[in-house]
Amino acid sequence: MESENETFNLEDLPTFLIYVLDKVELVCREQTTDLSKLESHLIVVDKVVGLLRELSLPGVYAILKTNDLEHLKTLSDVFTDILSAMQQLVSTLSVTPATVAENVCVTDRRNPGSNNLAETVLTLFLEAIDNDSGLWPSRIRVDRGVENVLVCEAMVMAREGRDSFIPGPSTHNQRIERLRRDVYRCVCHMYYYVFYGMEMSGILNPEDSMHLFALHLVYLLRINHALDEYKEAFDPHAVRTENNWTPYQMWLNGMMHERNPLVHSQLHDNPDDVEYYGYDPQ
Repeated sequence: MESENETFNLEDLPTFLIYVLDKVELVCREQTTDLSKLESHLIVVDKVVGLLRELSLPGVYAILKTNDLEHLKTLSDVFTDILSAMQQLVSTLSVTPATVAENVCVTDRRNPGSNNLAETVLTLFLEAIDNDSGLWPSRIRVDRGVENVLVCEAMVMAREGRDSFIPGPSTHNQRIERLRRDVYRCVCHMYYYVFYGMEMSGILNPEDSMHLFALHLVYLLRINHALDEYKEAFDPHAVRTENNWTPYQMWLNGMMHERNPLVHSQLHDNPDDVEYYGYDPQ
């Protein structure tokens, strides 16, 4: 136990907390025209602030103001969990879009891109449509990220201005949230720990473009193959809460249902409850 009069220097803080503080300072001071680089820094800061707010730890600020090394080490465990969650959100930020038809979640060809640009998302979206014999969804629900802009424009061109895309948080459909969790648990977590271990051991420098190019060259096809295997296992699996129907059966049933306007070629339907279209609070 350290004395109450002793103060902590920057080097006394855990390395992961120093990393976060450096990112904050970089965002505040860096004058750059590289929006993608600045955005990546802002993502780190935003996720840390959001996770801290969600924790709402009582007395956290009081602990930070004290000189109690034992309390600081206890708090460092909390920051370790925060950083782990943040790293998961940022490091696995590859583009793996999913399709929602009515309240049914069916995986498409969930190939990750090497970036999250709007052009990349649109390319993957169109590839998924081609894989479904050119069948466009009636409507899609998307968040308000700029990477979805071109997909929304394509939906308006294909399905016209009939609320063809519904912006809003993905929490409105918990099947999507569970799908993202399962994809990470079954596929992405292995690569996450491999990449994280490479970074911690000094093998991988995420700031080096050559390192990132080599990483994409070696692992992108492997990840694509793993996602394809997951898709083949997910689509035909039985869902207990849906009378053991598979996601693919539910999707086909929704496409052929008499209430589906596409069955009658009625593109101009305008349901009153469009805000809840695809809403699945289960």
